[in-house]
Amino acid sequence: MKYVVKDGNQLANVLSLIKKADEHLEAHPSIAADVGTRTRTAQHLMTRLINALNSDVEISGQVAASALHGMPSNIFSSDFDFCYILPALAHVQQLIKDGAEQLDDDESASDVDLSDAAMMQLLAAELDALPLDDAAAGDFDVDGAEGTYGVAGDAGADADGPSDDTLFADDEPRVLRNFVAQHDTYRHRGEALADFTLYEFCGVLAVKKGVADSAAAHVGAGRPSNARFPLDAQHPQSATHQVVLKSKLDVPILAGHTVPPHPGPRRGDPAWRRRANAFSAYVLTLHAPWNLETGVPDMPLTFESLVRYARKLSTSTSYIDRARLFWIRNLSQVCALACSIDVLSE
Repeated sequence: MKYVVKDGNQLANVLSLIKKADEHLEAHPSIAADVGTRTRTAQHLMTRLINALNSDVEISGQVAASALHGMPSNIFSSDFDFCYILPALAHVQQLIKDGAEQLDDDESASDVDLSDAAMMQLLAAELDALPLDDAAAGDFDVDGAEGTYGVAGDAGADADGPSDDTLFADDEPRVLRNFVAQHDTYRHRGEALADFTLYEFCGVLAVKKGVADSAAAHVGAGRPSNARFPLDAQHPQSATHQVVLKSKLDVPILAGHTVPPHPGPRRGDPAWRRRANAFSAYVLTLHAPWNLETGVPDMPLTFESLVRYARKLSTSTSYIDRARLFWIRNLSQVCALACSIDVLSE
């Protein structure tokens, strides 16, 4: 009997099940040859109890009441929003390669700093080594990810968001509505939001119609309106849209393929290097702020850069930095990032 009783509960808690099983046995007696014996009766009773436990579902009073009121089967305390990380990574990769090619074609440009040129070339060289179409990277593929995906705050189930350039409205006559890629909105988020990462931008901010006016004061009763920020002038919707702080923060969902697996303890072979850089490029694109001028993170997308970034976050007194490190650790599927930091320092 103790087998059918949950750990930590009294044996008396199963009496109602035994009574129900006994009533079933009386209504449907056994037809076995040894019916009536103590062994057969005990086996029949236990079989009925186990079958009842496997077929029945325990439902709490709150869930039963929710079902009677017609509420959805899934109830969450938080809202969710999609973060299209794969198109963002493909965008960063293309920007880095284009920047390196431009610097190679025009080495005498007076407005290009040599340190910036060296950085762009280093980033391009590292991205060329990323196994974006290599099965060893956990089927991590961003080929063909270019397209339009909708402004931040739009939700969709596809990894790349809406696949068409435009969307027809239901009203007549039909109106063409252009969508802006989520990573383009983040890249042109404006100076006031320069310190936000892509992950934070998707969870904390939304793009809505209207032009932000930082000088406008709250008028009337009630709580002050949420903070509003203007988009950069290079954003295609800067004249008609603004970035608004959400009243309730969303939990970003990483759309698309699974996160590239953590490479594990440091090794010197090329296969480990490819896996490490693939994981690092994904994490840094998601959890490191992009430079407003270059549109890419201010560090090479390599494992060494990720470790240095993690060390910086771990020694910071900022709650935001600690939260970023916590999110990075969540992405590590093989071992915690602290493990890789210790291995690298040996």
